[in-house]
Amino acid sequence: MLLALDNLGNRIQPFKGGLAFCQICKKNVRAYCGEINIDHWRHINLNDCDIWYENETEWHRKWKKKFPLDWQEIIVKYENTVHRADIKTSSGLVVEFQNSSISSFEVKQREHFYGKMIWLINAKEFKRNFTLWSKVRALIKHIDETHDDYYHFQDEVSANISSLEETILETNYKISSNKSEMKNIVIKINECKKLHENLKKTTKTFIKGYFGYLTPMQNFKSAVRTGINKCNEQIKKCSISRAEREKNY
Repeated sequence: MLLALDNLGNRIQPFKGGLAFCQICKKNVRAYCGEINIDHWRHINLNDCDIWYENETEWHRKWKKKFPLDWQEIIVKYENTVHRADIKTSSGLVVEFQNSSISSFEVKQREHFYGKMIWLINAKEFKRNFTLWSKVRALIKHIDETHDDYYHFQDEVSANISSLEETILETNYKISSNKSEMKNIVIKINECKKLHENLKKTTKTFIKGYFGYLTPMQNFKSAVRTGINKCNEQIKKCSISRAEREKNY
């Protein structure tokens, strides 16, 4: 263990020649300080007072040292049971370091006791028993196996999108061509309008120059028709007068 209690009940770290008391059983512990192993405390007469004790190794101590001192080896009490958590954060999360095999029953016991906790396991010795499998690949495989219709639908959607894109390109080309054609038509219409205006001006000028004044065509036709009728009446009168003269003679 990395922490023990002094005479005043304060948590202290190991020091050369140091003696202290276990946080759980309050029995004597001795400091072991050297150049090879991390400084730690060890019971003088007992292996350990915690029934969940696991022979602590350098692997345990190194991992504990990675966390703040206030989180290390925290005593947890539940009803009449007391255990020493490897790490307990300020938010109440317990972290247990496991370097050896452990039964599923013991796992359930600790998880029930600590409540909110996680395990950090040294898998170096039995890592070959694990099969690493990408979670992403597993999800993709699951989708492949259970959502084949989805991929079929995706293919249809992709094909429809391609078809629509081609239609849009063709439509844009036609619109561009129609715009050009419409522009030419507008130019021709404007030319026709100009020609019509020029023709009207020329006609007016011609009529003014020939008759001396401008007479609408309808009035002109009416005048001609009236003149012809008058001529016919005069001819008729002339014919009657001649017939009467022949009768008198």
